[in-house]
Parts: sequence; structure tokens; C-alpha cells
Amino acid sequence: MQKLLKLVNQNELSCGFNGLKIGEQNGGEQAHEGSYLVHKCPYSGLENVLFVRGSGPHALHYDGQPGHSMKEIIISRKCAESVLRGAQVYVPGVLACSAHVEKGDMVAVSVAIEQPVKDSGWAVGITRGIVLQGLQSDAHYEERKGLYIGQGIAAMSRAGIFRVLHGVAVEMTERVYKLPSFNDVLEGEIFLQNLPSIVAARVLDPQPGEQILDMCAAPGGKTTAIAILMRDKGEIVALDRSHNKVIHYVRFSI
Repeated sequence: MQKLLKLVNQNELSCGFNGLKIGEQNGGEQAHEGSYLVHKCPYSGLENVLFVRGSGPHALHYDGQPGHSMKEIIISRKCAESVLRGAQVYVPGVLACSAHVEKGDMVAVSVAIEQPVKDSGWAVGITRGIVLQGLQSDAHYEERKGLYIGQGIAAMSRAGIFRVLHGVAVEMTERVYKLPSFNDVLEGEIFLQNLPSIVAARVLDPQPGEQILDMCAAPGGKTTAIAILMRDKGEIVALDRSHNKVIHYVRFSI
């Protein structure tokens, strides 16, 4: 908390840093549009945790320019979860895109939600790379019109999005729920996590010298928290079903 306050003062930002509003406690206050409340966690045993409250839902319009429907990009559910936490849309999360999207175009961003399928299991029913016809003109518009999560500016063309493996596909300008970006804020000193992940490590209560198996470790937040609670004395075996995620948290741990 004190480091965030110091950062705000150093930048001489009366309204906070990256839109952050910093307070000692929540007191039931709701965050106003364009502001985000940061306060200490009120729960016992989580004294090292700060809460960040966003704002929303915000009403957005997807009408586009007169006579033209807005182009669209559909992203995966996991990508959408990150976007609603303040992230941009990255290439691996893009499933489908309107035709003729070029760098700099304004696009509507919607999310594909898994649905139960006939032979049991769940699937999104979208083949990656499929061409969308536009909002209202698309055959599946009615099915997903409530699943638009924001708007952004395409950072690369449609061809580029499905040609490369990495990079920002859409720079978000508006979201139905807004949270501040912590990119480059106290890097290496803070780690963003959902509350259940934080609580999981505390409930486990790992002790120095124990052996711990973390079977869903990426991106490494819980694993790191467990190591801290063990005072780096013991053994943690960290696993994840995604090879790319394993590579990411190995780099994170170095």
C-alpha cells in the first residue's frame, strides 16, 4: 500500500496511478466510472493482500459507422477473462474474425462460451480462423449478442492474426467491466491473483520441509505463494496440462 502511495506521489497524479484510487478500506464504497479503488484486504491472515475494485457494467454501442456494421473478433473464454481483468487481446486467444479487418480498424470483441455437445463434453462450436459476416448480418449474431465484452483497435490485420503465434491482436479501448492495468507497476514486487487462488495457499498451510504437489500450477502464483509460506524450505512439484504454460511459469520462477 505504501509503495503504491509513494508511486502516486512521485508521479504527481492527484487521481492516482493508471486510474487507481487508493484507500485504507472499502467501507462498501462503489468505484465510480474511470476510477478504481485499492484497499487492504479485510480478512484475517491476508494482511499482505490488496483488493482492486473495478467499475461496470458499462453500456457500449456496436453500431459502427453509418451504413457499416462494426467488424468483429471472437475470442476464447479464457482470453475474455483476462481481457475483463485489464489485459489486451493476444493472438492465441483469437478464434474468429470478420473479413477484411486491417490494422487500425475498430472492432467489437465477443466471447465464445463452451456449450454442451451431443456426444457429451463441451465445445465452442467455432473453427479457428472462420470468417464472420459482421454483427447483425452474421447467422449466429442472436446467439451471442449478449456476449460482447468490449471494443478495441486491431493491432494487426486478419491475415496477420492467423499467421503469427504471438503478439497483441487487439488493443482494447472500452470494456463492459473496467479494471486498471498493472503493467510495469511495481514489477517483481506485486502479483495479480484471484482471491480463491490466494486463499488456497493459505488454507493448505504448507510448512517448511514438506513436499507439495501443485497439479494446476500455471501461471505460478499459487506455487510461488506456497514457496514463500514454506520459507523456501521443502519441495514443490508443479504441474500443468498446458506445455506452453509450463514454459511460462518456469521462466517466471527464474
